[in-house]
Amino acid sequence: MEETIRVCQIEDESEANLICSVLDEKEIPYVLKTMRDSVYDGLYVAQGPWGFIEAPNRYFAQIAEIVTDLRETRAGGARPKTTERRGVTLGRVVVPILIGILVVLLVLAAMGWARHGWSRIR
Repeated sequence: MEETIRVCQIEDESEANLICSVLDEKEIPYVLKTMRDSVYDGLYVAQGPWGFIEAPNRYFAQIAEIVTDLRETRAGGARPKTTERRGVTLGRVVVPILIGILVVLLVLAAMGWARHGWSRIR
């Protein structure tokens, strides 16, 4: 099989079953990778998506369209999450960075208050 790229994130097992059944029916090659952790005896650790669909680059557009259609149908016509080529959404990158910056600022502020005393902030 040629090199695969991450096409989309899978939110849960039922979504994986639905997408995989359509891809099998259309005979589109893919790899389903779950986020189950062998350290916890194969249990899913809820720290991100349930899994990912990877496929050869030439099937990216076809699979992305299938996933978008299935998600729209499943959500009753609501606009689904966008599928990006690299499988990384803006929120999964920007939010942790902003949280990290906030934590650093809070630690620095606490260190400054501890060094100069609480009376100076009144």
